[in-house]
Parts: sequence; structure tokens; C-alpha cells
Amino acid sequence: MLKIGLFGVGHLGKIHAKLISELNDKFEFVGFFDPSDKNAERIIKSHNLKRFLTVDELLAEVDCIDIVTKLRYHPRKVSLD
Repeated sequence: MLKIGLFGVGHLGKIHAKLISELNDKFEFVGFFDPSDKNAERIIKSHNLKRFLTVDELLAEVDCIDIVTKLRYHPRKVSLD
């Protein structure tokens, strides 16, 4: 079973957290990183997840990461060449 972590638990991240939590037969949901105390508190209450205070701490505990960022941080043009 893959150990998964989540980067970002804002608006879309909370949806990802819910969906990952429902896939408990596929993933062990280790926890998340988010710099926002407000976002973190909401996810801890609703999903009882562990908050990692640094990216490196989370990376050391997982096999894969789901990265959820605001659209403004997404690449505008992706080339597959």
C-alpha cells in the first residue's frame, strides 16, 4: 500500500483530502503540509489528519504526493515534446 501525502489543503485541497481518505484500500494517508493555520485546523478537525510543519518532514514519510495549488501557479502551456 502506498503512503500518500498532500501538499495544500485550501479549497480544492480539502476535496482531495476527502477523496484520498475514501481510498483507504489503495493508500495510507499519512498527512499533509499547508502553511495556513486556518486551512490546517479545518482539515485536522474534519479528517483527523496529521499536519507536517515542513515539506521535508512529510516527504520523509511518504511514497507519493498529491500537490494541490491555486490555478495561478499552474503552467500556462505544457509541451509534451
